[in-house]
Amino acid sequence: MTKLAFPVAKETLQKLDVDPAGLGGLSNPELAAVFVLAKLSHFAVSPNIFQVERWLGNAIRLLEVLAGARSATIKFVKEAVARFTDLKHADQAKIFLMSNEDVANKYYLDAKRLWRFGCSAEFRQVFTRRSILGGKEDVSLSQEHDRLIRAIEAEPEEPVSVQGFAGVGKTHVIIALGASLAAKGLSVVALAHTKPQLAALLKRAPAMRGMTLAELTTKLVYPGEGSPRPTQHSRYRTGQRFNRTYSQMACILGIYSVGSAQPIDVAKIAWRTVASFCHSASRDLSIEHLPSAVEYWSTAEKATLTEVARRMWRTIIYSPNRESELPLRIYHQIKFADVEGKVLPQTIRVILVDEAHDLPLPIINILERTPPPQAAFMFGDRYQHLFGSGGNRRKGRTRSRELGLSVRAGASTTDLFNQVLAAHPIAPEIDFIGVRPENTKVTSYKLFPLPQGNCALIFRSYWTLFEQFQRRAHARGAFCLLPGSERALTSFIEDVIELFIHGTRPSFPTLFRYECFEDLVKRESKYAEIGRVLELLEKGYRFEDLQKSLSRQTKGDQNILWLGMPEHTKNIEFSKVVIAEDFFDQTAIMSKGAIVSSVYTAMSRVKSELFLPEDFNSWVNELSTK
Repeated sequence: MTKLAFPVAKETLQKLDVDPAGLGGLSNPELAAVFVLAKLSHFAVSPNIFQVERWLGNAIRLLEVLAGARSATIKFVKEAVARFTDLKHADQAKIFLMSNEDVANKYYLDAKRLWRFGCSAEFRQVFTRRSILGGKEDVSLSQEHDRLIRAIEAEPEEPVSVQGFAGVGKTHVIIALGASLAAKGLSVVALAHTKPQLAALLKRAPAMRGMTLAELTTKLVYPGEGSPRPTQHSRYRTGQRFNRTYSQMACILGIYSVGSAQPIDVAKIAWRTVASFCHSASRDLSIEHLPSAVEYWSTAEKATLTEVARRMWRTIIYSPNRESELPLRIYHQIKFADVEGKVLPQTIRVILVDEAHDLPLPIINILERTPPPQAAFMFGDRYQHLFGSGGNRRKGRTRSRELGLSVRAGASTTDLFNQVLAAHPIAPEIDFIGVRPENTKVTSYKLFPLPQGNCALIFRSYWTLFEQFQRRAHARGAFCLLPGSERALTSFIEDVIELFIHGTRPSFPTLFRYECFEDLVKRESKYAEIGRVLELLEKGYRFEDLQKSLSRQTKGDQNILWLGMPEHTKNIEFSKVVIAEDFFDQTAIMSKGAIVSSVYTAMSRVKSELFLPEDFNSWVNELSTK
């Protein structure tokens, strides 16, 4: 049965809580809706929906034709209602509130300005209330959410991969689904990439157990007491700070020249080949994993390079001694578990995966290899994927579902988001639709803006981020780096300073290849900001100056300027978002998919106002043609 649409918005009720005198400024339909809601709140058992609609229609008619009806209605409402926002909870199984836009359009009235009976089906109902088994109270679900949860509940042994755009409520569905399945006696585990992400998820879903990707990998690689445990030195080499130069790798593996390539170059190619293998779905390392740079090498040379890469892979996994150790990254361990044919531990009946678009392909292999009745339900957005497999559609027993209604973005951004998504190499199967009742304003800028309030300034380059960070610290305004960006930027700049002063090779991933500062300046000269950073260093900028700037951040306040990178904005919303112009500079550096995903991810954090460079549309259109 179609729910009854009430011509008053949630935001209107919120304003009335602040100033009840605002009742006098309501239109007749709005006042009638508030009157009927107030009347409903005093019923122990609500009348049927047809009776309620008759009340609403009669109230609108009386307000239109009867003198004195407005003042009497306002008086009744003021006396009957203590808190207006409580009215929106009145029997939500039967009614829903219209958006501000639908209320203003007045399509629910006929030519005589009276209620059009039976018109409710014409208005978009974003949410419905539903009782979830195991939940202490009803949850608010969109119709998309409700259909998806019911489909999974009907067949909990059949895995599902959900592609949902930013803001569609994937995490909300995970929490509701986890509570429902756990209440049925199933062992439910939530899988997240990081501990903070997992903690935030479990705080809202106490019925589920939790596990990070690293913890799952440990259980897969070292499943029990009888299995070999990592030694102290192997634990050390799993840290991001443990690195080997390509020269050291060449010595450890006894690498010789291949063709015109020196041992150090062969080691670099082998490392990249191993990484390519680890991020693939393949079970064996082969010539297809060699980088494109060796495309025109001879067959014999490619075979030699492949064998060197295989030897490097074996040494990474089975290090013969401490002196011969190579870095053991998490992606190496995940790949090892996949190659070994691992499946989910039997103690896990259902695994719910958040941010599944960032899952490595080997983990997806493991999840799909796991036999029923165990099942994985993966929730992600391939267009927010910045690194790795990207959540591409996979063959197997996993069913696919799509979610397209974003409750974070206003309807005014629908065309803009679809324009950006159309530039991605993987064409969306459904349209992005913004359904937030309040519109999202889109503003073009020539000069970089610094809006007031809760606002994120999002950059694509650490050089640009550092320059803006220093500007904000010098200006002593209210600002803060996003947590992930603060850690990354600190590591980035500390490595730059070390390389500048002592010539110490950086450990930061994007800087590791530089053995001297002159090489860094030459190769990174595409970033205009590097000149200003160099000027700071030459003037004596050191670690103490960095710490002094970091200490000037405003902690504990949300209504400030937030600075950061797209990858550190995930699972965060901001009232306002500014997309920096340095995204344009990445077109020739990053892949088309990566740059589109970065822009889309940054844009999708906004709720109220989005600031874009004035040439943004031209840039996106140009990107679409490449």
